[in-house]
Amino acid sequence: MRKMRWMVIFLCFLAIAINYVDRANLAVAAPQIEKALNIGPAQMGLVMSGFFWTYALMQMPFGWFVDKVGARIALPLAVGWWSVFTALTAATTSVAGMFGCRLMLGVGEAGAYPACAKLVAQWFKPAQRAFATSIFDSGSRVGSALSIPIVALIISGFGWEASFVATGAVGLLWVLGWFVIYRNPSRGDLTGDENAAPVPREKTSGQNVTWASLFRHRTLWGMMLGFFCLNFVIYFSSRGSRVISCRRAAFRSSRSARSA
Repeated sequence: MRKMRWMVIFLCFLAIAINYVDRANLAVAAPQIEKALNIGPAQMGLVMSGFFWTYALMQMPFGWFVDKVGARIALPLAVGWWSVFTALTAATTSVAGMFGCRLMLGVGEAGAYPACAKLVAQWFKPAQRAFATSIFDSGSRVGSALSIPIVALIISGFGWEASFVATGAVGLLWVLGWFVIYRNPSRGDLTGDENAAPVPREKTSGQNVTWASLFRHRTLWGMMLGFFCLNFVIYFSSRGSRVISCRRAAFRSSRSARSA
């Protein structure tokens, strides 16, 4: 059953790909949604920001949750959660409803990477974990590359609502597949002995580690700074036109107010 580890990584890859398709939905559908809800670029920018607030705030709480309940439950819970709210976005008729769905989307998607990292630690030896991580993380690039043409095709044929329903349904199908396929690892999955007993739940060493002690490590601060700079460039460049559009709208509104 050593092949199971690669099936687990493939499922993680799919989860991350779905994650990025779902979060890109709104950006592609924005022009149609603005017309449907009769809102401007500034309001749409507010709606888009909702995802990032909860996505940022829930990273560490979801990591704690994954450690408590295990990735077997936490990952499908996260995927199911964000898939439901992705589909519900199609039923919203107001800015408040759209904003609320994006907030809930961020809550669920915050659990994807912590859960996948936990699975890599459970299924792979330390010498193999970098390669395994690179496989599931590549789902973000594949999802980003596929999201625009797929979502645009659905919108052009069936409307913007259908794009949210379709991508939400894909996530729920993933959850079903997860519970059909996944099982907890055994020692044999790491050693090659198929008669080995299941791996017991991890036990703590008895040493209490506080949040404050984690932030004393310079390596952690270096990683945080590096990811902050990387994500700033990625998200600003990918949404630059929306930022410029919102700023122009705000500038015109301010200029009109002064002239009045």
